[in-house]
Amino acid sequence: MNETMLKLRIWARAETTLLKINARRTGNRFTALAIALGLAVLAVGMINIGIFELLAESYGRVKGAFYLAGANGLFAAIVVFFAQRSKPGLEEEMVNEIREMALAELQTDADEIKEEFDRIAEHVKQIEDAVSALRGIGHGSTLSSLGPVVELAVHALKSRHGGK
Repeated sequence: MNETMLKLRIWARAETTLLKINARRTGNRFTALAIALGLAVLAVGMINIGIFELLAESYGRVKGAFYLAGANGLFAAIVVFFAQRSKPGLEEEMVNEIREMALAELQTDADEIKEEFDRIAEHVKQIEDAVSALRGIGHGSTLSSLGPVVELAVHALKSRHGGK
């Protein structure tokens, strides 16, 4: 069981590390998006006034406003696209491999425990069959005739182990 506990600890450590890495990446994404949004608001806000005036002269105020809004939307989409392109690094891939190995080992251990339970269940079945066979001895007599023998064996075992 000590080996199983070690495997569980490795798996838990891998899960915790992946959670921290994902939280860090999410925080970095959020920070990048917040900075990009702030810069976009400041820069686009200042530039928009100048561009709007130029577009208003060339295309009129209404068309100029629509053209400027489209350009601002495209710029924002480009910033969001680059912020979302963050990919897993080597560290995360390594921790993922460790997690997968630990889970595979734990699955192997679980399979071994299941096999052991199956063996125990088979032994219990054999005992049940033996008890059923004993019931048939003596033309339908019950195990009540074995009661004194079992009681004597229990008493002997208790006295052997100091009455525990």
